[in-house]
Amino acid sequence: MSAESLPEHLLEQAKHLARRERTRPRQASLRRAVSTAYYALFHFLIRETVKQIGPNLGVDNYNRVYRWFDHGAMYRVARAFSQHVVRTQNSKDVLIHDNDAGIMFIAENFAELQEFRHLADYDPGVVFFRADVLDKISHIEDAFAVWNFGKVRKSSQASTFLLSFLLWEKWGKRP
Repeated sequence: MSAESLPEHLLEQAKHLARRERTRPRQASLRRAVSTAYYALFHFLIRETVKQIGPNLGVDNYNRVYRWFDHGAMYRVARAFSQHVVRTQNSKDVLIHDNDAGIMFIAENFAELQEFRHLADYDPGVVFFRADVLDKISHIEDAFAVWNFGKVRKSSQASTFLLSFLLWEKWGKRP
């Protein structure tokens, strides 16, 4: 499987896991569905970033760049970009004065899903419900659609959003 189709395959797998048992879904299935849904969006955002910064990379270099991304940094970026006004890490400089609603939606869902995934992967006391898991998966489908079929992908805010996954700590530095 190539990195190109990985996000869509992960999303499909998440839906399958969430619906695996007809009645009384197993917590293991729901937890794996949450984790898999998160990774669908994680890989989707990485793929889009790498395509933007290196559209003509060969496979080896594409895979090398793909590994530069960090969950924690991406979470911090998502939290910042879930706001109407996007400020740099030091909160003094403004990156975007009027953030696109589609980017805010994608960013907010990424951050929330990462928190949800942490519960699924690391907190054995949390009980998951199929309806909640399917709702999160639906938001990922919507995020893919907002990105792919709206004007979001071609916007200057989208470029700043994607580059921030790699440059977040650099944005606040002065030339």
